[in-house]
Amino acid sequence: MEEALAHDPEALVAAFGAFNRWLEDDWGYAYQERIFAAPMITLVDVPAAVDELERVLAADARLVCIKGGPARTPEGRTSPADPRFDPFWGLVNESGVVVGIHSGDAGYGRYINDWEPYGSLEAFRHSPLRSVISSDRPPFETMAALVCQGLFDRFPNLRVASIEAGPNGYHR
Repeated sequence: MEEALAHDPEALVAAFGAFNRWLEDDWGYAYQERIFAAPMITLVDVPAAVDELERVLAADARLVCIKGGPARTPEGRTSPADPRFDPFWGLVNESGVVVGIHSGDAGYGRYINDWEPYGSLEAFRHSPLRSVISSDRPPFETMAALVCQGLFDRFPNLRVASIEAGPNGYHR
């Protein structure tokens, strides 16, 4: 969803907020203390990300999710470990909530298009090369950026996990 709305940050923030409210209304973030839903947070607008994080934490979120790959900003893409995102990471650090790095569409289509033609995105339907280039790299590279750019030095209580990174398969 983040890549599809990258051209409209205001709509992106609104869509993520609506998705999170739907999760809350449907079954909450800790259904019977057994199923833990992950609200999505976009870093495209740092004050909005902090506000949404505060809101979902108040609603008992135990895990929040951000997309893998570079974070979107009004100026372009950058590492999610960039200090501009420290207000978000500071609240994560203080709250103890886990941040999941989602392995969905991370915007890597811009790289794959150099290798082979690309039509419209179809979930779970990829060429073998597209699967190799875009499945495992975004979470790995995001984790590498967080470590190498000192995020855990600035916020030593962070807990980050790679989620939904199972085999995405492809159809021949």
